[in-house]
Amino acid sequence: METVFLLPPAPENGSTTKDAHEGTDCLAPVGQSGVAARNGIVDYAGLSGKLGNVVIVKNLDGSRSQYIHVTPAVKEGDVVKVGTSIAKVGKVGEDGGTLTTGPHLHYGENDATGKVVSTIRVMSLSSIRNMNDW
Repeated sequence: METVFLLPPAPENGSTTKDAHEGTDCLAPVGQSGVAARNGIVDYAGLSGKLGNVVIVKNLDGSRSQYIHVTPAVKEGDVVKVGTSIAKVGKVGEDGGTLTTGPHLHYGENDATGKVVSTIRVMSLSSIRNMNDW
């Protein structure tokens, strides 16, 4: 099984609109590895209400990356580097959250002030190429 690779988002077009879908969904089969897009320390790994399980990484510049609808493969306080496997793709519902339309990893990012950062450059390279294989 291939890893879902994520590129760091461009720090532009920030939004504070709470109704928008703030992030990028990377399609992948359940159980596929999701890797850290940036270097940092795991701030939280666990259940987060309707989102299901999440991993939040505090990046070295103070921004935070969120990996949502996942099974954490790390714990709070773990140091992660770009490419470190931090989670397995899921689809929420199993942990009491709302069911998604299919398995994926939702990636979002906030800058050090909490402002939403555009994730347009976040990509799932291997799952785009192999989407028809699963």
